[in-house]
Order: sequence, then structure tokens, then C-alpha cells
Amino acid sequence: MFFNRLRKQMKWIISVIVVTFAVGLAYVGGAGLIGRASRPTTVAIANGHKISFADLQVATKRMVDLQSMYYGVNVTPALLPEVQYQALQDLINQVILADTARKQKVTVDKKQLDQEVANQEYLMAEYNWTKRELRRNVEDQLLAQKLLDSVKGDVKVSDADVARAYERITASQIVIKPKGQSQAGWDVALKLAQDVVKKARGGENFATLAKTYSDDEATKMGGGLLGEIGHDKLPAAVDTAAFALKPGQVTDPVKGPDGYYIIQVTKRVDASGPDFEKQKEQLRQQLADQKGQDRINQWFAQIRAAADVKILDTALAARDLVSQGRLDEAIAQYKKAIEKDPSDPYLHVQLGQVYQIQGQKNLVLSEFETAAGMAPNDAEIQYTVGSLYKDAGKKEQAIAALSKASELDPNNFQMHLQLAQWFKDLGRDDLAKKEDATVSEILKSYQQQQQAQQAQQPAQSQSQSQSQSQTQTSSPAPKASPAQPQAQSSGQPSAQPQVESTGRTSTQPSTPPSGQAKTTGQ
Repeated sequence: MFFNRLRKQMKWIISVIVVTFAVGLAYVGGAGLIGRASRPTTVAIANGHKISFADLQVATKRMVDLQSMYYGVNVTPALLPEVQYQALQDLINQVILADTARKQKVTVDKKQLDQEVANQEYLMAEYNWTKRELRRNVEDQLLAQKLLDSVKGDVKVSDADVARAYERITASQIVIKPKGQSQAGWDVALKLAQDVVKKARGGENFATLAKTYSDDEATKMGGGLLGEIGHDKLPAAVDTAAFALKPGQVTDPVKGPDGYYIIQVTKRVDASGPDFEKQKEQLRQQLADQKGQDRINQWFAQIRAAADVKILDTALAARDLVSQGRLDEAIAQYKKAIEKDPSDPYLHVQLGQVYQIQGQKNLVLSEFETAAGMAPNDAEIQYTVGSLYKDAGKKEQAIAALSKASELDPNNFQMHLQLAQWFKDLGRDDLAKKEDATVSEILKSYQQQQQAQQAQQPAQSQSQSQSQSQTQTSSPAPKASPAQPQAQSSGQPSAQPQVESTGRTSTQPSTPPSGQAKTTGQ
């Protein structure tokens, strides 16, 4: 479903401090980045400091650019309101940090400030800033970073912590869940788990036992295989028991939050040997960084909770109510936003999401039908309303909407792969074959692009090598260029408490790119 897909897509939204720009920018593929004429001049107030509509426009644009730059992901119009909300939260956090720093008498060295301003003067032309506006933004960033450095303090990491971070096991699991939460149900589950342990220790195949007895749907059909895991991937008591095993051993039943766990370890990597010695200092630094970030996050959560924040934009206020679980109030706010701007289809999308959380399927479909009528050329909305029709048993409407989505987004690999299956479910094998052919064409095109790129690499390498050789023999070595500001910080030091790391290290697709990532979410 669209709503699960949105949540998955938003995992890559990077939490960064977005510099407040005093200039409006053009929408990526539309009439305005945030698009609605009804937006107030001031969208929020944090600790008495106003956050303008222009600030939000550029903060959103910057976040959209980051997703394209780091992950190759295009933010769709349906996802844009969520990006706007995350951008607003970053702006609010920036204001709170700078305000807190000034209240705590944090100061910035004038020479450092002057140097940073000089380094970033190019931003004045890019964002139509005055020198004063540039200096204020740079100062806010430096103040916030200095404050966070003081909060982080000196973090110590013990040798035991480093060793624990290195240790890994290759394991499989069987989970026996109680039928209900009564003590009798847990007793029955324990008895079965004990019997399964006896069978495993008696020589019966663990994978076969997992397929027969395990209640964990995610691993059952794979024979309970977890693969290679480090600490803290299993419930605490289970983790302790599993990492105490030698290869080939099986744990006793260990009670977890949802049932009794049985773990078999087939391989382990202990914290010793040349590889550990090579990696341990890097691990120590990573752990220190994480502990420092955890300390910052805990501190900032208290600062943020005590801050005086008012969101004045109706739609963004509604989204904030959703994050607080106040769904009925959020619905009322979204309806107000629709009254103010009845021409925006994405307000209906957002309202439909809230109805989905409440389980009001008829209202979900109604809002998406309205959105689809207002945005007939939005492939994602047509795709979603088609899936809703399919779930509601409205076969002909589903076929029409899904066919339209297919036409509107001809290069979306994931979408066409899903459509092939859905058309089969709907009894339209002719349309399913058409989707299969489209999938094959996308794959063929992607493979040709990959081959062309690979063919170019040797020639480019040879050309670069020759160029470097000529440079070395005919001219002095070039001076190192000044370090360029990183994109994540918008050319300024990042001072944002980061709540979650995506952990992604590569933007290269392993499957053909989809344009806008779509999954069924079902």
C-alpha cells in the first residue's frame, strides 16, 4: 500500500541542519516548491524566532537535492509534503540549538567566523543573501556545533566494548510463540520448545525443525537462517545465550518478548587475530562517535520538549498532530487546509493516509479517488488508487487505474513488476504479458547502459593515465585545491542531532532504477 511505501521511502530522509535561505525557489517539476498560494508568510515560530515560508521553500529544496545527490532518489509530488515536514523539523531544531547556545553564553571566535564567512561568500549570489544574512547563518551553525561538542564531551570506549562490537556468529533460530498471553499458553510453548531442543541435540536437521515448528514467518521457510549477525540483533537474553555457544551447539529455550527462542550457531568470529587488531581502533572510534551521538540525542530531546514551538501552517500542523497520535485533530486540520486550498490533490493524499491509519477503508478510497481526479497524470496516485480498487473488489476500476499508471510511468521497473502480478490476479493475462514485456525491455536497457559504462572505463582510465603522465613530465605538480564544503551541511558545519543513521554506503543500484521507488507495502 501507498502508506507503507511512504514510510519506507522516508527512511532515507537525512536529518541535517538546513540553512535558512531568504529566497523562493522553483518547484522540482511543478509550479512552486511548496506550491500552495494559501501558505502563511510565517510557517512556524520556535522560541520566539519566526521561520518564514521562504525558509521552508529552500530547506525543502535542499533536502530534495540531497536525496538525489546521495541516493539517486527522485522525490515524487506525493512524497513532497513529508519532505517538507522533515525540513521544517530541521529548521526548528536549528533555531532551538542556536537559541540555546546564546542563552548558555556560547561564543564563536571572531577570526574563525570571519574565515568561514569568507569561505562561503559564494552562497550570497546563489541564494540572494546579504552579507549580514550570510554571517548570521554561519554564526548560528558554529554556535550550535560548539554547543553540541560540549554536550558530547570526552567519550571513552573500553576494550570490552570494542571486542563485543567485533564479535559475530552465523546462526539459525526457531521461535515457539504462545497461543495467547496466559501462563498456560506460555507453559505449553515452553514444553514444545524443550522437545524441539531435544530433537535438535539428538541429531535432527535444524533447518527441517525450523520449517516444521517455528512461528517466525520471516525465517521459517528459510530453515530459520539468520546469517552472520553481531550483538544486539536478538533480544538481550537470547543474545547472551547465543554468543556463549560454540559452533554446532544449540541453546536451551530462551524466553523472549514474543516466545521461546532456540538458537543454533554454526560459525563464530571472536575478537582476536590479525583482522581484529587491524580493525579495533576504527571500531573504537565508531563506538565513540555513536556514544557521543546518543548523549547528544538524549540531551536534545529534553531541550526540544521544553521549547516553545508553534506551527502556523495548517497542513504542517496537521502532520505534526499525526506524529503525536492525535488523529481526529489531524483530520480536522487537513479538512481546514483543503478548505483553504481546494485545488491541491496532495492534501487529499495526506488525509487519506490518516484514514488508513484509522482503518477507515471507504474514506481512504474516497480521498484517493478525489486526488486521482485532480491529478490524472500522477502515476503514483493512479497506481495507489488502482491497488485500493483491487483490494475493494472493484475489478474494472482497478484495471483502468493500474493501466493508466503503467502508461504514465513506462520506465519504473518495480511498478511494472508488481503490475504484472496484479493483472494476473485480476484475470487479465494479456495485460500481464504486456507488463512482463515492459519489465524485459527495462532490464535490457539497463544492461546495455551497464555494458556501455564498463566499455568506457578502460578507455577513460588509459586517457587519464596518459594525461597524468604528460602533466607530470611537462609541468609542476598542481597545488592541492581548497577542501570543498560537503553537500550534507549545505556548505556549513552540520549541527543537527541525528536520531537515526540510514547505514547506507552506496548509491549504485543493484537492480534497474525505477525513477520513483515503488513497493507494494502489503
